[in-house]
Amino acid sequence: MSDAAGDSTITVEQITQILSRAKSGEANPLLVGIQMFNSLNDQVTLTGNTLTLALTASAIQIPGPLAPLVDSIQSLAKEGELITLTMNREIETTFNDTRIRLQQKVGFTVDNGDSPALTNMSGVSAHAFLAWLDITSIQLNHAEGHLSLEVVAGGFKKTLPIN
Repeated sequence: MSDAAGDSTITVEQITQILSRAKSGEANPLLVGIQMFNSLNDQVTLTGNTLTLALTASAIQIPGPLAPLVDSIQSLAKEGELITLTMNREIETTFNDTRIRLQQKVGFTVDNGDSPALTNMSGVSAHAFLAWLDITSIQLNHAEGHLSLEVVAGGFKKTLPIN
């Protein structure tokens, strides 16, 4: 990693190593992503191209609704606990019949409690009740062999099965 003004730019090889370590612990792409975020230094930046090449080299399949999101990432930066994704455009995708919109800048922190979660989210919204509601957290739950996401948006909670 090169160090310029306290910031590191990560290489394809370095992110591939991080992904390989994360993948060895869990095969689910969502858990691998959370492990990847946790493994990054506190001041690091990587390009969307670097991330895409590393995902391909690590043989990590991105589930259908998440593919447009990953394809749109221009850069991923971690500053302390804050992860910031910069997208090449605002994007919209559908997950379990719910429309999800991501602004060009998306931010969140990773919470490693009993169930991993993305918290303090900004720049992500879900369409419900004829309006867009800001998503503030997404928690990954594992119960009885099934994974689900608990999404908090506009003060409402919704559980979405993912397998």
